[in-house]
Amino acid sequence: MNYWKYIAVYLLSLLIVAPAWGQLDTIKTIRIRDAKAFMTTDHLGALYIVERNEIQKYPQPIKSNKRIRFSDPQNGDIAHIDPFNPLAIVVLYKPFNQILIIDNQLNTTTNRIEPEQLGVMDIQLVSATEQNMLWMYDQASDRLYRYNLDTRRIEFQSQIITKLAGQEVSVAYLTSDMNGVYLSCPEVGILIFDFFGNYRKRLPEKNIQRFQVKNRSVIFYRNQQIEIHDIEKPESRKVFLGIDEVTNIRLEERHVFIQTSDNVIIGRLNQ
Repeated sequence: MNYWKYIAVYLLSLLIVAPAWGQLDTIKTIRIRDAKAFMTTDHLGALYIVERNEIQKYPQPIKSNKRIRFSDPQNGDIAHIDPFNPLAIVVLYKPFNQILIIDNQLNTTTNRIEPEQLGVMDIQLVSATEQNMLWMYDQASDRLYRYNLDTRRIEFQSQIITKLAGQEVSVAYLTSDMNGVYLSCPEVGILIFDFFGNYRKRLPEKNIQRFQVKNRSVIFYRNQQIEIHDIEKPESRKVFLGIDEVTNIRLEERHVFIQTSDNVIIGRLNQ
């Protein structure tokens, strides 16, 4: 287990044993200009804010306001980014059904994926994972596909998502780790698959638009609380923060990143 995983275990252990109320010590607040903006983080603690067609990366957001920018307006607005591997950041453009890979300095690389050439016609969600793989959700076929960046081939695909869910569903968010793939379908909950795309189980937490998976737990913010749900056991914990209009929350290196309607708040959670 490497250093950042130790940090993740430590932070999650704090939350799991926390009382019902938590106190957030704010370190920094970063203003968001666009109501449709979204943020994410990587395991090194870097912060990424996406506003329309631009990515702003804060490599050390706790210590510095320095940021790096990336924009490719000809591809339209950015639908999603995934810095699972900070050296090869995945960028999804929905209008042109394209996926770019950019490096840690946000420079474009020669790695550009055009899913239509693979017979995948309408990518809505994408997530990077271990072994230089990508998971993609295709709305046209209603399946997940695992794509190998080295061989440039699709290696596995899931069953039809609607059949697994047992009803017509929409999809909101996709993420993955070394153990599996996690797809939020707000109408029924979070569907969990193994590394090969085989359906395992459903976490019955509905209406979740964004979440994080760390240390075998699913983490999200709802009803002014951080909720932590164990993937393997029917156990959950909640920490009340009392912050309104939160759209996303991330935990990295003992810090909490909280996106509200107009800010990203960086702080420490005290017990």
